[in-house]
Amino acid sequence: VAALSGRTDLSGVLGASGQLTAKGAGVETLNGRGRIEIRPGRIKGFSLTKQVMGSLAALPALALAAKGKDLSKYEQDEFSYLTADYTIRNGVVSTDNLELAYKDATAYLHGSVGLADRALDLSGKVVLTKAADSELAGTSRAKERTIPITHIGGTYDSPRLVLDQRALSAVAGAYLGDERIIKKLDKKLGPGAGEAIQGVLDGLLGGSKQKER
Repeated sequence: VAALSGRTDLSGVLGASGQLTAKGAGVETLNGRGRIEIRPGRIKGFSLTKQVMGSLAALPALALAAKGKDLSKYEQDEFSYLTADYTIRNGVVSTDNLELAYKDATAYLHGSVGLADRALDLSGKVVLTKAADSELAGTSRAKERTIPITHIGGTYDSPRLVLDQRALSAVAGAYLGDERIIKKLDKKLGPGAGEAIQGVLDGLLGGSKQKER
């Protein structure tokens, strides 16, 4: 990838197939379709897992450090694979099945990537592996955790990830043990009661933070 692009922000072993046409010399004139695979690869300074874990750690209710969790292992910026079937129209790549897999998390995305400006306009979901879930939850009863990705903007060499805050809060609650508390409240007060109470608490915490600012 680096050899073809002349850049080192995105690197890896590239495999591609398809058909392209160009009306001129610039990439903005490219049209076509095909499939791309990079196995393995690296986006310099970006780790999907670090982005997710960083967002979890930033939530006021989540004190991973206090639970002795070491997040440094999730900071590697090498990914296992990036694959996508794509269509190019006037230099903009569109895809419905882009997958970006790191050791502990995989993103499933759809949207577009600009070849000339490298701009990203993607959304989808990220799935944490059972191994990561087990370590963070501190239990052997692990499961894959899915967090919707509201948007990925920025550029492909400097992505900006926006996660669904409601889903993120639910995952954080599960890692703190709040999930059990919510279930108990639901059982005692009725379905949805625990979630409603958590919402009120989240609102109060958010309000307090805004006042402090």
